[in-house]
Amino acid sequence: MVSAGPGPYPRAVGRTLICLVLLASGCTGTEPPEAGPTGTPPAEQIQRESHLVAGHDRPELPCLEAGPDDPPPRLEMGDTFFAPSCVVLRGRHDLRLANGGALEHSFGVRDAGVSVDLEPGASGEVSLEDLRGSGSTEFFCRFHASAGMTGTITVA
Repeated sequence: MVSAGPGPYPRAVGRTLICLVLLASGCTGTEPPEAGPTGTPPAEQIQRESHLVAGHDRPELPCLEAGPDDPPPRLEMGDTFFAPSCVVLRGRHDLRLANGGALEHSFGVRDAGVSVDLEPGASGEVSLEDLRGSGSTEFFCRFHASAGMTGTITVA
């Protein structure tokens, strides 16, 4: 009886392909950033770590940080986004809101019982005194939160 199975050639090709795939997967061509000559981490790492402390996981979008001597910071509302989506208030508790979108938006913080609706082109100011010292919490647009219109805020 003669076997109809594959010969040695297809088996050798399969092994070669597996070896090439394994070899290629180990060669990404990029290395993680190393500490600089002074032992300090690279700027990207510092930026990412400070965002994570503020509860912000998108380091490509910088946090809005305001201190007690700064003017009230301004949070822009666009159609389905906040700019910025990370806010850190140090020594202050007020925030200016501006709806630059074509849709009605809201600014809400459940932990502080805050809910402000703004028509297109409108602006307003909100006090977040109840959040002082409570760590990071989420803010959101009640109309567009499911589309990703959310962010984090810390009132220190």
